[in-house]
Amino acid sequence: MTSGGRRRLFFALPASFTAPESFRKIESAMEDERRSLKIVRPEHFHITVKFLGPVEEPVFLRLKEGFERAPLPLSPIEYRIAGTGAFPSLQRPSVLWCGILTDIGLLREMQDSIERLCQQLGFERERRAFTPHLTIARVREKARLSEGLLGLLRSHGETLFAESRFDGIVLFESLLTPKGPLYRRTAARDFR
Repeated sequence: MTSGGRRRLFFALPASFTAPESFRKIESAMEDERRSLKIVRPEHFHITVKFLGPVEEPVFLRLKEGFERAPLPLSPIEYRIAGTGAFPSLQRPSVLWCGILTDIGLLREMQDSIERLCQQLGFERERRAFTPHLTIARVREKARLSEGLLGLLRSHGETLFAESRFDGIVLFESLLTPKGPLYRRTAARDFR
């Protein structure tokens, strides 16, 4: 738990897949530029559904309780990891990502269910449209990426990397450490 009895929380869909050679080339190129990037380790890959930030313990307990009753998908959700890009753009990257191809209507219904639960507990509704993506790295402030890495990302803008499925959703606590964030599961629901 963070200082002051608050937990830094977010809801996410854990994403795991077997990385093909094309994806490993991107990982290798990012590793060559690790001074400019905060690389997300594969065991931390996830699709953020709702970021809550620091949450007081009593609200956390109500959130966990409501999460147990929230309407969620009844079966796993198939998805494909395809394409690469950056937010806000490859010309000014701050986040490097892979795209997610899936039943977006089903994901948006699930995300809306989580939003309603959070609103009932006083959290503000997300104003931006839910755009599922897999963050693979964050660009450090004022860092510049090589044209080699940017060109590699451009060349894989539509590459199909893997197919997998979301088996559930997790309420994670993010513990910030000097070596990067650690994610601890505080509650989970399976899609079965």
